This record gives sequence, structure tokens and C-alpha cells, in this order.
Amino acid sequence: MSAPFFDAVRLTKPLFVPGIRLVASDVMTVLFEDWSGVRSPSRARRRRARGHRQNIRFRQIADPKMIQGPDGTLYGHPHTIARVERELAAEMKRRSQSMREHAVTSALMGRNPW
Repeated sequence: MSAPFFDAVRLTKPLFVPGIRLVASDVMTVLFEDWSGVRSPSRARRRRARGHRQNIRFRQIADPKMIQGPDGTLYGHPHTIARVERELAAEMKRRSQSMREHAVTSALMGRNPW
């Protein structure tokens, strides 16, 4: 028996994309330098090169990239996977709306839409 396409609690959120296996991994992060605490970033960069301590925060943020495994599985941070799912859902909605408009236009013109 295959996995259900829709979650039982929220019927609008797909659990997977058919044909693509997505695996969420919390370790898919990148190091980010937050320079918002310094008064002048260019001055701070010069002073940092000379060895002076600067008020720079180092944070781990979600990696915007995904890695493809040898079996075709895509690995990514949960936030990145959520963003990809939103983009895919929006694209599918746009395409289905475009197909409906095409069918209506073709029907009005008396042509077979398919």
C-alpha cells in the first residue's frame, strides 16, 4: 500500500511530491556573518584584517541549496524544503488555472481544447 498523498489533519498539505523524494535534514546549514552590530562595515572589515575584535555575530542559517543523492533523493533543510513545496504548489496552481482558461477559450471558439 502506498503512502497517503494528503495529511489526515490538513488535507491541503501534500506530504511528498510524486516522483521526487525529499528528505529534511537539520544539519543542512551554512555559517552567516551578521554585520548589523557594527557602525561601519568597511571600517570594521579593515580593522578585523588587522586583528581587532569586531561586533560580528556568527549564525547558522538554513542552506538555500539542496543536495541530490545517488538515488535521486533530494536532501535539504526543512525551511528550504517548505519553500520548494510552496513554489511547486504555486506553479501547479498557475498551470492548472492556465489550462482551465485555455479550455474555456477553446470551448467558446468551438475548438477541441485537447
